[in-house]
Amino acid sequence: MKRSPWPSIFCFLIAALSAITATAQEARVVIDSLRWEASAFCVDFHVDSLLTTALLNGMQRGLTSSAQLRVQLWRKRSRWFGSTFLAERYYEIKSTYEAWEKKYSLVTAGERRLTGSLDLVRRWWEQHRGVALAETKQLQPGRRYFVTIELIIEPVSKENLNEIRGWLAGEVKPSAPRDSTQQAPADTTAARTNSVSGRLLNLIVNLTGFGKQVVTIQSGVFGVDMNGRLLRQN
Repeated sequence: MKRSPWPSIFCFLIAALSAITATAQEARVVIDSLRWEASAFCVDFHVDSLLTTALLNGMQRGLTSSAQLRVQLWRKRSRWFGSTFLAERYYEIKSTYEAWEKKYSLVTAGERRLTGSLDLVRRWWEQHRGVALAETKQLQPGRRYFVTIELIIEPVSKENLNEIRGWLAGEVKPSAPRDSTQQAPADTTAARTNSVSGRLLNLIVNLTGFGKQVVTIQSGVFGVDMNGRLLRQN
């Protein structure tokens, strides 16, 4: 009979709680360049302190982690009228460790790859080059623009959380009613059990730093000249 991996993974989260230090770093998004590539406006950026030792250890225990990236182009209007949204590029990277293959899986919307190279895993997660946002003709001389990047990190995927929560719900025993002659309805008991297991799991996940993290950054304002060259304005 195949044993569930969730008890060991939950124990790993408990162990991670005791290993937290005050020197833990948060992920930081850095825009490296805004440039033209052929006829497209592209963004190059990287993320510091993203693929941490704790995250990799979680993957090796069977957790699936994801990084969601939303890169947006805006036209700046005025202080009074805000900004106009022009274009967006959204993509997600998911990774875990395949114990049978002894390799990491890298999954995007268009590709799934197995690799034993930790350097390749880091590049997929941390280095983002040539993210195309718009065509040349969409940026006009005399206008002002800026780019925003939002990174959402989920060290424990929603699917993993639901599965661990389900395992916990089977382990957590609801307290008996004060009046032992009265039995709580089955649906009420189940809801109470799920609520207790859910709160316990969320508490552990958040305290260990395995809860969802959101990082955002905005570029400086820029424009284009009559020849299409990018001009920094601040």
